[in-house]
Amino acid sequence: MENKTNKIKDPYRIDPERRSKMPQNIDLALFTVSSFCPVCGNNVQDKRYKNGRKCSGPPLFTRRFTNTGVTRECRCGFRFYFTWRTFVNVMKKKLKTESNPRMIRWLEIWITMVENYFGLNEPHQLAKIEALRQRSRKTA
Repeated sequence: MENKTNKIKDPYRIDPERRSKMPQNIDLALFTVSSFCPVCGNNVQDKRYKNGRKCSGPPLFTRRFTNTGVTRECRCGFRFYFTWRTFVNVMKKKLKTESNPRMIRWLEIWITMVENYFGLNEPHQLAKIEALRQRSRKTA
C-alpha cells in the first residue's frame, strides 16, 4: 500500500503542457486576479487579424516574468508591467471585499505562495524591487 505523503504534489510545479516556466498556481492566480485588459476589458478586438475580430479565449497572457515583476499583454496589443509586491497588494485588497469562502481560502494561499516563491519578505529582494521602481521613474 502506498504512503499518501508520496502523492502530495509540489505547489510550485510547472505545467508540462505549456511553454511558460511560471508555476501553475501562480499562473492561475494571475489569470483569476488580472484576467481582463485595463483598456478594452473583456471586449478585446484581436489585432493579429486584419479586421480585428473578437478573440476567443482569454485576452491576457503573460509575456515575461522575472523575480521582480511580470509583464502581461492583451491581444489588442497593450502591454503592462507590475511588480509582484503590487500583485500581492491587489490580492490583499481583494481579500478584504471577497465574500466567497472558497475564494478567500485561495487568495490566502496565493498570497503566501507568491511571497515565498519570489522572496518578497526578504529585505534584499524588496531593495531590488525598490531600486527597479526608482530607475523606471527616472526614465519616464
